[in-house]
Amino acid sequence: MGTPPCSISVTVQKCFFHHWKLLQNPKNYGSLKNLDHIKISIFTKQTDSLQKIMLSMTKTLEELNGVVLFLAKTICDAKQQVKGGSVKQLHLRIGVKPSIADCLEGLQILQEMYQSEYRLKSLVMSAIASLALNPSVDDLQALERILVDQPNILKEEVQSIYDVIFAEEIC
Repeated sequence: MGTPPCSISVTVQKCFFHHWKLLQNPKNYGSLKNLDHIKISIFTKQTDSLQKIMLSMTKTLEELNGVVLFLAKTICDAKQQVKGGSVKQLHLRIGVKPSIADCLEGLQILQEMYQSEYRLKSLVMSAIASLALNPSVDDLQALERILVDQPNILKEEVQSIYDVIFAEEIC
């Protein structure tokens, strides 16, 4: 669970945005610019590609949201189970095993990281959808940088949480 699901490769995204930028410049059509409707045909193909990418990204976002909801439910269920216990029991450690409080805190941090990642990717998806009809090169480059910088959840941070929770197994 260290990284969110991702079904769109960064290479495909970069390739799409690169082609989209090239299509903005009429000089790139060369001798094809004399063909009737060539620009419209090419843009139609690119728009179809964008639609496929968007559908795949939407599916990926749904999977990521499933992770966020699962973690939130797990935290809620765990808090309900420990509600009847004392504060001392909540912070009790046996050997290198983490306390229940440590585990809950780790789950809470993971849930917040995944939720932040989901929100960021949702905003990027909305921005891409709104730019699809009238893209600017600068906007597309900025969105490309955000998409390339995925996932924003650091593996080291997740691993440090796992190290606390699974300390007994590590020793």
